[in-house]
Amino acid sequence: MSYPPLGSYSQFRGSTGGPFPWGEGGRSSIAYGVDVLPDLIRGIRSLPELAAQTARKAEPRAAVLACVYVLSSPEVVDALLPLESCVVVDRQQNRLEEVQRLQANGQPLSTLHLPGFDEIRLPNEDGSVPVIGPGTPLREPVALGPVRAAGWRRSTARRDPRPYVHVKMLVGGRTWVWEDDWGQEGYHFTPLITWMGSANWTKSAPSHLEFGLWSDDRALLDRNTSFLLDVVRFSQPLSSVTAGPEPELVDALWDDAAFADYYAEYGPWPDDDDDDPDL
Repeated sequence: MSYPPLGSYSQFRGSTGGPFPWGEGGRSSIAYGVDVLPDLIRGIRSLPELAAQTARKAEPRAAVLACVYVLSSPEVVDALLPLESCVVVDRQQNRLEEVQRLQANGQPLSTLHLPGFDEIRLPNEDGSVPVIGPGTPLREPVALGPVRAAGWRRSTARRDPRPYVHVKMLVGGRTWVWEDDWGQEGYHFTPLITWMGSANWTKSAPSHLEFGLWSDDRALLDRNTSFLLDVVRFSQPLSSVTAGPEPELVDALWDDAAFADYYAEYGPWPDDDDDDPDL
């Protein structure tokens, strides 16, 4: 049996639809009901043009950090495929066809670009925490995406409810590279716009009563980016089979004694002038 979308009922005639502009310059927007998922997809598809509005020398690329409880919409996956992405889904999701398609064909986002991930590593093969010494690259890239998972694995017991990663949030931005005066390449991620709403990214979302909003408010962007980076740190590979949350990424340890010996022999080092442009 087919049911009409809840937003099509007469009580919502004056309040659904969109996107409706709001905020400074009308650059932010909000949508309701049947228009929420199409508006999300339009926004994702517009990210390459938004990300390109900077110096070409910086090699800008559109990128997405996101977390959503359920991702099963082919249209959303189609919009994400050309972008660098790391989308974290709840581990209890049982419809995996589109998630696996994004994982197989999407563009993985590297930790090289992410703030606060300088010391983030994968564990050693024996499970031990990596140690950073004078001869260790300060930034070892970890390809995060395109899809990771977080939370609890689905239980087979009917009376065993487990907490959900119930977030529906996205930050779109640009990754870029800049060479400083010392010839060293710096890798960066600049958040440009954020989406949040009630809708899961599913085929059926347009039939539900939902809302979703876009904003380029800087304070909100910073908050959402920080939160999503914490979700990434908490996440596991999509293929993980552990029962509960067992975050894969770890903070490497610094070998302070080895650095002290190295500095005593080869120091002092030149000042590190931060001449990266604000892109």
